[in-house]
Amino acid sequence: MKYNLTKNIGIKIASLLFAAVMWVIVTNINDPVDSASFFDVPVRIDNTHLLDEDGRVYIVLENTDIISRVTVRAPRSVISRISSENIIAKADIRDISSLDTVAVTLSVDNASPAEISDIFASSNILKLEIENSGNKRLSIRPQLVGEIAEGFMSADVTVVPNLVAIDGPESLIESVSSAGVVFDITGMSNDITGASVDVVLFDAEGNIISSDRIRKSPGTVAINIPILETKLVPISYTVTGTPANDHRVNGDIEMNRAEVLVAGRGNAIREITEIVIPPGKVDLSDRIETLVEEFNLTDYLPPNIRLVDQSEYLFILRIGIEEEANRTVTLRESQLRITNVPEGYQAMLYDFDETPPINLVGLQRDLTLIQPAFLSGEIDVERWMSNRNIAQLNEGNYQLPVDINLGTNITVGTVTVTVTFAYLELE
Repeated sequence: MKYNLTKNIGIKIASLLFAAVMWVIVTNINDPVDSASFFDVPVRIDNTHLLDEDGRVYIVLENTDIISRVTVRAPRSVISRISSENIIAKADIRDISSLDTVAVTLSVDNASPAEISDIFASSNILKLEIENSGNKRLSIRPQLVGEIAEGFMSADVTVVPNLVAIDGPESLIESVSSAGVVFDITGMSNDITGASVDVVLFDAEGNIISSDRIRKSPGTVAINIPILETKLVPISYTVTGTPANDHRVNGDIEMNRAEVLVAGRGNAIREITEIVIPPGKVDLSDRIETLVEEFNLTDYLPPNIRLVDQSEYLFILRIGIEEEANRTVTLRESQLRITNVPEGYQAMLYDFDETPPINLVGLQRDLTLIQPAFLSGEIDVERWMSNRNIAQLNEGNYQLPVDINLGTNITVGTVTVTVTFAYLELE
């Protein structure tokens, strides 16, 4: 038996080798080795929790977490069933080097290592920047953009919740100055309740910081915006009292505003027509100098009404008061006329050259404008008789007042002249 196995041993070995070669040749002819390239393959980073536990975070440098090309060599039958999704690129944080780099390993998830002749990448190093982690808690400030519908305003905007917690690389966290939400109210006229909006982070200059390396909790919040109707209403007041003796209002009345924009809902905004400063609040009694009063308009608003612009709450009223001045003038005969003489009488001035000095009282600026040569006076006989209850005149001389009308700004002193009355002679 042993003789049979070893008989012609050389021929048997040669036959076996020939068969193996022929199998390889046939296999390569039927399923030859081929290659295929796959592009933009992402690198999966494992065990990042080790950095988290150490209070550190990483940033990928130079986009090394994306391999631009991976090439696979394998039999054509294997290549045909491989796609980009089957290429697994991994970097394990446990293997990080002192230079903060990690070697990338490659595999194919739907082929065994024996089926892959070769696999290589355009780059097989993941470059990281490792730094301490940071965190902050920030108030969320609402920011409205756009133009609300005409005749409306937004009231006190709230967000729920109103705080956001952020964490990530310390350098990025330190660059965050504030947090907010941005909401467009263009054309709106109804309340906004519970609308979902994304939390946005800003740097100190108000620029938006957008980074997927910063975690926000929560990432979205609910915003509530009451919308109120607006109306422009006047401010009214009543002046009481009179200035001290020998003083008067000079006509200089100044206000920092005569009307203000208010807002409210329903009947409240429909019924308001003005803001009233109550009587007694503007009192000139016994004053000898200009009155300046300040009022907080919010104290005089009806319930459920507010100012549109809270900075316009102050109403300042200035009423000028000056000491009176005096001036005397005289009138010549040509400047006087006798009117309403009773029928059957004639009247004339008696022994008259000019009137006695007439005292005028008023503001200096008004008195200065008076030109005596252009003044005129009236002697109204009928009115004088009525005031004196005189029913019938007798011939003779009487003292009658002279009326000089200089308007309400000038007080004219009393002056009388002698008038002679005589019966008309009948022809």
